[in-house]
Amino acid sequence: MSAVDTVQEVAGAETPAKVAYVYRLGDSGIWKVGKTTDLERREKAFGTISTEQLVLYAAIDTTDHTEVENFIKARLQSYRWLEGAGKDLYRAERGVVDAVVEAARRFSAETLPQLNEAEKLSQVRSDRRVLTPSEIHRQLHHELLEARQAELRAQQEMRRIRAELMLVMGTASHLDGIATFESQTRASFDGKRFQLENPTLAEPYMKQIHTRPFCPRW
Repeated sequence: MSAVDTVQEVAGAETPAKVAYVYRLGDSGIWKVGKTTDLERREKAFGTISTEQLVLYAAIDTTDHTEVENFIKARLQSYRWLEGAGKDLYRAERGVVDAVVEAARRFSAETLPQLNEAEKLSQVRSDRRVLTPSEIHRQLHHELLEARQAELRAQQEMRRIRAELMLVMGTASHLDGIATFESQTRASFDGKRFQLENPTLAEPYMKQIHTRPFCPRW
């Protein structure tokens, strides 16, 4: 089955269709990932700048093309192709791309609605009730702990690798095609100090904001 989906146009729709896409660049094994609200116009633009034949491989019609695009890019991060001048390019086997596209479709259809509902709840004031967790809830919490462990381990490895690359670079500004390590100077406003030393001036700019952070027990 082809991974290409026909983008359905809704008659009378007031907002443009939101599409996350994957293009195949000829037989190079390189893939282009992105998003658009006008797939036809995007294809025309690609046709004027690409030397490879561009073939639409997957088009995911979704309520949030940014989320789906970022999902695909995250799953293909280790396959980034950085040898050319183009952006958002990946070199991967077709099977890898197929698996990511299928996962992105499930994410758009199943997970995005949950994320949206959860975001709405974060804007609602809590009522201070205490719920008793079921075994399903405890299992979800355990899965969350396992994911957190994997995240922390990945962060530790990233710190180690970053440090090794920084030591290799020393005082150099660029490690060609891999990293930059340039000095920068920027100004920052110390809002807390200003509020402390000038409470009368700061008071008109202070406002109450409702927040409802979700804090798992780690």
